[in-house]
Parts: sequence; structure tokens; C-alpha cells
Amino acid sequence: MAHTRALNDLNETEATVVKNFRAGHVIIASAIIWAAVIISSALKLKGTPFRETVGLSLTIGVIAHLLFVWIPLGAGSRKRKETDAKEQ
Repeated sequence: MAHTRALNDLNETEATVVKNFRAGHVIIASAIIWAAVIISSALKLKGTPFRETVGLSLTIGVIAHLLFVWIPLGAGSRKRKETDAKEQ
């Protein structure tokens, strides 16, 4: 709640910078987490018969992540840009 109130007290430019900064952190954190999961899984499964099964699970996880995180994030960004362009 306090964080939301603080954003409301900022002027429009400052609020946009804060929101974009937060989105950038989410994107970087997401990439780091997925990279760590994929690399650690590959190292642990190297030479085992389960490599393909777990590889399929990781692929499904990546696709789900794209569908439920990245696509909505991109759509929201596009809507913000269109709204900003209409206001100017």
C-alpha cells in the first residue's frame, strides 16, 4: 500500500520511469532464473536416460512462461505506448 501511494505522489514522468525500471528488473530476473534452471538440469541429467523426459518438461515450462508472462508483458507495453502516443 505505501509503495502504491508513493507512486501516486510522483509526477507522470517519474512514475513512468519507476514502472519501466521495475519491468526491466522482472525481465532480467526471469532470464537469470530460467538460465539457472536449464543449465543445472542439463548438468545433472548429462548421461542419464531421463534427459529427454526432463528436457520435454523444461520445454513445456518455457512455453508456458512465454504464454503467461512474456506475451501479457509485451501486450501491456504495447498498450502503454499506444496510449502515450495518443496523448501526445
